[in-house]
Amino acid sequence: MRCDYHTHTCHSMDGHQTIAELCESEIRAGFDEVCLTEHYEPMHPTPGADIPPKLEFLLADYRAAKKLYPRLSLRLGIEIGDNPPYHDMIARWLDEWPLDYRLMSLHLVGKLDPYDRAYFSQFDDRRELAYPAYAQAILDSLRTWNPGEYDALAHLGYCGRYAPYPDERKPLLHSDAPDIIDDILRILARDGKALEINTSRFNKTKRVIPDPSIVKRFRELGGEFIMFGSDAHRPEQVGHGFEYAYQLARGFGFQYTCRFDQRRRAVIPIPD
Repeated sequence: MRCDYHTHTCHSMDGHQTIAELCESEIRAGFDEVCLTEHYEPMHPTPGADIPPKLEFLLADYRAAKKLYPRLSLRLGIEIGDNPPYHDMIARWLDEWPLDYRLMSLHLVGKLDPYDRAYFSQFDDRRELAYPAYAQAILDSLRTWNPGEYDALAHLGYCGRYAPYPDERKPLLHSDAPDIIDDILRILARDGKALEINTSRFNKTKRVIPDPSIVKRFRELGGEFIMFGSDAHRPEQVGHGFEYAYQLARGFGFQYTCRFDQRRRAVIPIPD
């Protein structure tokens, strides 16, 4: 069963597709199940980035799409752009939503987003400082969350997407912050959480996030579950790199991915 568990539509502040357009793209790409994970970015400093989806509008479109595309299993999730000082507020907001899936992510390190050049400038573009600081922020974020409050961790290595380094030096490697990354992966493994393999840049870079060195280490530390997500914000971004991601995960010994229904996990085999 092919599942895409990281997608965005016009209900995200940066989405450029309707739910119907997403569903059509997912069906053409051969997917059986897709989960909407619209952005929730509380207190993000970029103008407009902190505007959350409106529940009543999203639910109306979501329910209409479920009827229009019965051959596609559609799930409702949220990508949580964590902001640790506001954890209690975030948890209360999430509890008001009828979610199938909660995808934890982090786009802020302090008050700066690694999407922006300013994040790297504060370190004088020194990769050996910028990348461990990002990894430490992920660890600090996870430590504020109880296991029952989220289901998986998204794109561990987001800091490398738009980093001002040559392409071959962009990915966050396990060796960039081994002790910190190990602590992150141990939390996920201990609590039975999944690590996402994100294929958002595969069509351009032939890479996924996280770097294979991190995926491999997750298995060594006892991780069992891998989620797969296109992070598609546009119809043409659906489906790229999934076969590579499946092969990568299985090559390191992972056997299982997951589906979610009302936060209940069903374990399924990773496709061949």
